[in-house]
Amino acid sequence: MSKPYDFEFEVRKDFAAGFSCSRENQNADCSPARPVYLTLSESITRADLQGITLVGASGKQYPSDIDESDSTISSVKFPGPFAEHETLTLNVPAGLKDESGRMLSNAGQFPMKVRMASYSPMLKFASSSFGIIERKADAADGKAPWHVPLTVRYIENQLAIKDQRLSPGTISDYVPQEDADVLKAYARVRRLDETSMTAKNIRAVMNDQPDSHTENKPVYIDTRSVSMLAENPNATTITLPGVKTAAKHREFEVLGVPLQQPGFHVLEAKSASLGQALLANKNPMYVRSSVLVTNMAVHIKKGRDDLLVWVTTLDDAKPVAHAQVNVLDCSGKTLLTGQTGSDGIWHYRKAVKGEDYCNNTQLSGLFVSARIGPDHPLAAGTGDYSFAFTSWDNGIESWRFNVPTDSSAQPTVRAHTILDRSLFRAGETASMKHLLRTLTRDGFALPDINTLPAQMSIELVGGEDEYKLPVTWQQTSGGNVFSASDWKIPEDIKRGQYRIVLDPDGQAYETGQFRVEDFKLPLLAGQLSITDAAGEKGPLIAPKAVRLDMQMRYLSGGAAGRLPVDISALSRDRSISFRDYDDYAFDPPQQIAADADSEQEENADDSDTSRIIVNKQKMTLDAQGRGTLALDALPASDRARNITFEGSFMDPNGQVQTVSRTVAVWPAAYVAGIRSGYLVQQEKAAAISVITLDTQGRPAATVPVTVRAVSYTYQTVRKRLVGGFYSYDTHRVAKDLGTICTGTSGADGKFACDISLKEQGRVSLIAEVTDSAGRHAQAESSVYVVGAGEMWFSGGENNDRIDIIADKKEYQPGETAQFQVRMPFRQANALVAIEREGVLETRQVALSGTNPTFTVQIKPQWGPNVYVSVLALRGRIRDSAQNPDLSWGESASALPTA
Repeated sequence: MSKPYDFEFEVRKDFAAGFSCSRENQNADCSPARPVYLTLSESITRADLQGITLVGASGKQYPSDIDESDSTISSVKFPGPFAEHETLTLNVPAGLKDESGRMLSNAGQFPMKVRMASYSPMLKFASSSFGIIERKADAADGKAPWHVPLTVRYIENQLAIKDQRLSPGTISDYVPQEDADVLKAYARVRRLDETSMTAKNIRAVMNDQPDSHTENKPVYIDTRSVSMLAENPNATTITLPGVKTAAKHREFEVLGVPLQQPGFHVLEAKSASLGQALLANKNPMYVRSSVLVTNMAVHIKKGRDDLLVWVTTLDDAKPVAHAQVNVLDCSGKTLLTGQTGSDGIWHYRKAVKGEDYCNNTQLSGLFVSARIGPDHPLAAGTGDYSFAFTSWDNGIESWRFNVPTDSSAQPTVRAHTILDRSLFRAGETASMKHLLRTLTRDGFALPDINTLPAQMSIELVGGEDEYKLPVTWQQTSGGNVFSASDWKIPEDIKRGQYRIVLDPDGQAYETGQFRVEDFKLPLLAGQLSITDAAGEKGPLIAPKAVRLDMQMRYLSGGAAGRLPVDISALSRDRSISFRDYDDYAFDPPQQIAADADSEQEENADDSDTSRIIVNKQKMTLDAQGRGTLALDALPASDRARNITFEGSFMDPNGQVQTVSRTVAVWPAAYVAGIRSGYLVQQEKAAAISVITLDTQGRPAATVPVTVRAVSYTYQTVRKRLVGGFYSYDTHRVAKDLGTICTGTSGADGKFACDISLKEQGRVSLIAEVTDSAGRHAQAESSVYVVGAGEMWFSGGENNDRIDIIADKKEYQPGETAQFQVRMPFRQANALVAIEREGVLETRQVALSGTNPTFTVQIKPQWGPNVYVSVLALRGRIRDSAQNPDLSWGESASALPTA
C-alpha cells in the first residue's frame, strides 16, 4: 500500500440518560402540574425499570406511567401532579445497562435533584375562542344574567371602589349588533388566538385585511400582549366578583362573568401578573373569548342548487316561525335575506354564490344568522339572535354517510356512449351514439348545447395511440340532445382495448370501451347444463357428485355429432353478498393456522383458493351432439364456492373454441350473515344481528342460530441478529370464548341479541346456521373490545351520525317507504329531508323511543334516486326519570352585574 486511506464512519453515541419537564420559561423550575420524563438514548429491559424512582422530600414515591405491553423502554414518564416548591429526587439504579450491555455514561449525575415551581398563574375562559351559552339552561324563564366560566389562579387583586371589596380586575365586553360586525369580530378572535404576528399583520387583523408575508426581517409579537378591545368605543366594562381578603394573589377558583343581554359577546380580560409569568416582554397579558348567548339554533343544508335554513329553540327543540334570516359570505358581504315560515324553515331554491374561503377573515363557508324581536312569542320579552357557518360540519361531514358527494360549483356531468357492439375487426365501422346530461335537484337535465364538446377521442388503453373525431350534436323536437358518430376503423390500427373520451369544459369523461381484434366467426355453438347426480335442477347444496350435460350444434343448422370435447372444472372460493343486506358480513372465518404470523393473516384473503377438480377429461358427443359426464368425489368445503366448467373443442373454422358455465355450490341450504359494530366496550351490552337467507337471498324463518366468540392475541418476539440488527416474529393465538347467543330466526330471517364480552382486543363473532339435513353455514364479523376507561370518545366514534334503516332497498312510484331512526333520544323533533343535488322536500316528524319510525310516499319525479336525511333534535331535559333526586341549581341573587 503506497498511501494511507481514510474511511469516515459513525459510531453509536454513549448510553446516556436525560431529564425533561415543562417550565414557564427557560430559567424557571419545573411545572408541578405537568409530567416529568427520564429519557434514555437506548432501550432497557422492564426488569431494569424497577430501580428508577422519583421520590419526594417526605419520602412519597411517585408512580411511573409505562405501557404494560412494552418489553423494552426508552423513556419513563412520571405523570404527577406534584407539590409546589417541592424538591424531588430522581434515582437510577447503579450499574444500569442498555440492551447491548453498555454502562450508563452519565451515571454520576444521579441521584438527581428536581425542583418544582409554584403553580402557574391562570386566567382562562371555559369557551376558549368561541362558545355558546343557552339562555334557558339554568331556568325556564331565561332571564339575565348569564354567566361565562372564568378560571383564575394566582392572579393579582385590585381594589374596587364599589362595596370596598377586592376584585381581580375588570373584563371588557363588546356586543356587535350587525351581522357583518359579528362575523368580523368572530374572525378577529380566532386569528389572534394564542399566536405570534408582526405588528403589520396585527393591524391587518384589526382592520379585517389579509395577512402580509412580504416583510424582509419580520419581528414577531405575542398576540396575547395586544388588546383587541382597548380602542373600541363600544366595549363596556364588567366588574368581576371580589374577595374580602387582602392576599397578594387569589387562589384557584372559577368565577362567573355576568352577561346582561343575549347575543354575541367578545370578552377580553387583562392580567399583569400573567404577563410577567408567561410573556417574554413582561407586558400585561390579554385573554380573549367570544360567546353567543341564545336560545335559538340555526341548522343549514346547502346544496349545489339551493340553501335551506331551519331555526329551532334550544330548550325544547321547537321550530321558530317568522325569524329574520340573513346570509353573508365569509368576508361579511350580504348575499340573501329571508324569513322562516310557520315550520321554522326558509328554503331558497336557487344556487347561492359565495367565496369558499376569504383571506381577509380566514373563514370559509357561508354565515347564516337568525334573529327575532322582543315582541316575538318565543323571545320572552328580549330579542334573540343566533348564527352558524356552513363549514361547521365536524362529525356530520357528507363523506361519513356513504353517499356520493361533489363540492364543485359546476353541475356533475354524466356521459355515456352506446355502441352497436363491443368487438370489432380492423376495417369495420363502429357506430356510436353519445349522450351527456347534468345532475340537478330535479333529476337529469340537458346541458347548454353551446357547452358541449366539439370533438371526441378514441385512445388505446395502455398505449399512446389516439384518434380525434368531430362530434355534431343534434336537438330533437322533444328537446332531447344527442350525437351520432360512425368511425371506420383503420386497417393498420393496433389491436387491443380502446376507450372513448368526451372532453367538455376541459373535463375528460370516459364514455365507453371496445376491442379491436383479429378473429374468425365460430361455426359451432353450444351450452352446458350442470345438475346434481340425479339430474335435478336447483341450487347445489354440498354435492358429492354432479352431472354435466353438453349440447353442440352448427350455427347454420344441425347437430354437431361425434364431436370430441375436453372437459375441465375449476373450483374457487367465492365471496357472498346480497344487495338488500349489504350491511351484513356473509363470509365464513378464514382458516389460518394457530401459529401463522400477521403477514400470513393479512395475505389470507388474497391467497389463491382455486383448485382443479377435472383436467381435460375426454368426452365424445353422440350423433345428436349431446354428451353426459358424471363427476364424482367432489371435494367437500365449509364455504361457498364457484365451480367453472369448460368444454373445449376444435371449431371447423380452425380455432379452438370453449363453452363454459359457472355454478354456485353452497355448504348448506341456508346462508348466515352477521352485523356488528366495530368497537365494543368491555362488559357492556352490545347489539348484534344475524340474518338467515336461502341461497337465492330470500329470508328464511325458524332457522336455528348460534353465535360464538373467538379472541385473538398477537405475541411478538424481537430477535437479535448478527451485526446488531433485529427481527420481529409475530404469532396469532386464538382463544375460544364459547357460545354467546342462541336462538331461531324470525319471519324476516333476522335474529337479534345483546352480547357482553370480557376479553379485550380483537374478537371474532362467528354466526352459524343449521339446515334440516344438519349442514352448517358460518359468517364472521370482527369487533374490537376496549376497556371500560378507554371509550372516552362519544361511544367509540368521532361523529354525530345516526342510522336510518329502510324497509326496502328499492321502491316504485306510489309506494310508501317506511324508515326506522336509530337515535340516542327518547323523544326528538326531526327534520326529514328528501335530497339530491339539493333539497326536494321537507317535513317535520315527532320521533319517540317506542316508535322511532316515519313513512314517505314515493313520488314519480324522484327517479332515478333520492336520499332521505334525518336531523333529530332533543330539547333540554329538566326532569330525569333516571335521577329523580336531581335538582337544578338556581342563580345566586347577589351575583354582581355589569
